[in-house]
Amino acid sequence: MHLSINQGLGGRWNLQWTPYEGAEYTTYIIYRGTMADSLEQIDIMPADGNTSYTDETATDGDVFYQVGIVMVNGCASMESKSASVSRSNIATNASTQGIYNIDADGISIRSESGRIVVNGTTDEVRVLDMVGRIIRNEALPTGVYMVKIGNRPARKVVVIK
Repeated sequence: MHLSINQGLGGRWNLQWTPYEGAEYTTYIIYRGTMADSLEQIDIMPADGNTSYTDETATDGDVFYQVGIVMVNGCASMESKSASVSRSNIATNASTQGIYNIDADGISIRSESGRIVVNGTTDEVRVLDMVGRIIRNEALPTGVYMVKIGNRPARKVVVIK
């Protein structure tokens, strides 16, 4: 799922996302918070083809959102751990650069001032271009990069200046 945000009328925030593919689910969970690492469930809605939501109770200031689904039959990750909730990227009205993403393992990745910032791990972090070459993580031009953390699968990061 990819989540995006735009401002609506009267301080409202409109969320739109692509549907999750690859598992059966019946419910969307809407999360919101004033920090990307402290999101709380604010609503649930049926997954009946509607992939948008308007937050009519948002407060002023920076706000972060995420959409989740509860999979009917669960899902097994690559490490064979059981998981039943899958979440989208985090979308925000804050002036961050790129996509701010926190995965279930607690690792956050974002772009900031032409660098990719990774928090929540002590493993080796490598930045790769789209060809797969390891590159220096400084003064990156606008574009799409891959981040490899330890022996985990690579993750995509968009750098926007």
